[in-house]
Amino acid sequence: MTHVDDRRLLAPPSAALYDYHERALQPGTRHEPATISSEAAKTTRLLSTIERATARITLRPPVEGAGLLREAVARLRVYEARGVLDRMSVHTVARNLHAVFFTGHPFGLIHAARGWHLLEELDRRDLIEVWLDTPCSGTTRKWLRVRLCDRLDELRFWESGN
Repeated sequence: MTHVDDRRLLAPPSAALYDYHERALQPGTRHEPATISSEAAKTTRLLSTIERATARITLRPPVEGAGLLREAVARLRVYEARGVLDRMSVHTVARNLHAVFFTGHPFGLIHAARGWHLLEELDRRDLIEVWLDTPCSGTTRKWLRVRLCDRLDELRFWESGN
């Protein structure tokens, strides 16, 4: 925090994104390709409204590298620097990521499937943690706290007919 006239000011929120781009442009930086397929993203539409509403994002320590996934984490760090990540719904975050990286068309933003799939990939690679509440099997009164990637793996298993 910087101090100006006995006031505490937050760090500029663009610093996280600026730092990412500075590191990405350095020679020898490893750029990881990432594929976010529309087919895999369709499963995210099977998440219930309760699961979407209870989802929360926790950022992990920064890691080196560049690419789509690393830039997405840098953008989440901007939200955290602004102090709004804890108050934003994960669906809003997914919509923002979907608009930035894929398309801002209103029909695509209704479900923001690719944005949710991007969050799943970040969760799967332990760049962030996305936790949500899902109903316990056999009862509607008990809920389990699970990671987003684990829940989507379960939904894909049931969708495949097994």
